[in-house]
Amino acid sequence: MYAFLTGELPYGNPQTMSGLRRRMWAKPLPPRAIRREIQRWLQEVVLRCLWPRAAARYQSAARLRQVLRDPEGGGSPHTERADRIEPLSCWQNLKGMFKAHS
Repeated sequence: MYAFLTGELPYGNPQTMSGLRRRMWAKPLPPRAIRREIQRWLQEVVLRCLWPRAAARYQSAARLRQVLRDPEGGGSPHTERADRIEPLSCWQNLKGMFKAHS
């Protein structure tokens, strides 16, 4: 979905092992930072699908379909992910890295 909406890959095209490991803790650039016309609720859905921890993602394709069909009534609450239009700061990225390694 991310690539379809933005025309870019969420984590670029890593060529090294450290680049691949970064996927485990780094958060992608918010889709709305690339294309402002993407709706907040859709950004929330896309970023939730990319969450590193499986338990935080949608637990089934049926649930994802339900949210996409009815974003207001689908029960997907908006978090800070929906509003973010800037990349995370260096400090926020470092916190994510340490959290992932602990």
